Amino acid sequence: MLKKLSVIIPIRNMANELNRIFDEINYLASKGAQIIIVDDGSEDGTFNLLQQFSIENGLNNRLKIISQGHLGPGAARNAGFLTAINDIVVFWDSDDVRDLKILEETINLEFPEDMLVSNFTLRHGNLSQSETKKLETKNLLDLSVNGGMWRIFFKRNFLINLKFPDLFCGEDLVFLANLLNRNPKVAWSESIIYQYNNSREGQTSANIVYRADSVQACLSLINLLKNPNTKNSKYIGVILLKLLNTAIKSDWKGLLNSATRALFEEGIIRSFRVIRILNRSILAFCLHKTGLRREVSWFT
Repeated sequence: MLKKLSVIIPIRNMANELNRIFDEINYLASKGAQIIIVDDGSEDGTFNLLQQFSIENGLNNRLKIISQGHLGPGAARNAGFLTAINDIVVFWDSDDVRDLKILEETINLEFPEDMLVSNFTLRHGNLSQSETKKLETKNLLDLSVNGGMWRIFFKRNFLINLKFPDLFCGEDLVFLANLLNRNPKVAWSESIIYQYNNSREGQTSANIVYRADSVQACLSLINLLKNPNTKNSKYIGVILLKLLNTAIKSDWKGLLNSATRALFEEGIIRSFRVIRILNRSILAFCLHKTGLRREVSWFT
């Protein structure tokens, strides 16, 4: 079944942590999957170690290693997608954990829909002292609240002409919003194959490039919501709320100036449209957090 799968993993400066990735590569390769590792400008010999590993294990036909300058995870995923040849594509992060046996045994990659979404666990803190929480995804509201396109299996043809933005922060959520605008047909799986490591706090607020990109990600979604033809706008609004929370923490002054200008530059009607959508999205988010997920006509 995994012969249908192309796995894309951006990686940077992980020379001391490659053994776990090597184990995953060997397992996936033994099951016939295509593995694409995109080295995003590593400076610690990561690329050379990957090449050596590929040669020693005879993986030239199953493992593709791409090297680029430090352009960010969005550009890395785009480069990997151009190399993908299988029907199903998944984008994984290098520092998370996957249960590949459960993936092989429970995920049916023959799904007819545009994409399949699995459940996941969220790990807070470092690996030695942490708290793990199971998060279920059963509908588009769950998906927009929890984000995480790394546990989504995509039909490769559905992603044609859809790219990650060249951002260092928020690129995955902007991609998810543009994906929802395509109004995809979605299959939902109860399997938990992914553990997301949420130990990367502070990188946005500490890095001037990340701060600027968090604001730019918000502006992208504001402009998307201003378009009256945008589909699933309520859920895209929930994603925008998540991005606004990040941008406020990192650069609230830059966000205020840029968002105000973007909101009103095309007139009051479109700005009111965005505000109305955000009001519905806030209500949807609150209902989700309180466990009241029932959709009612006056709010959808």
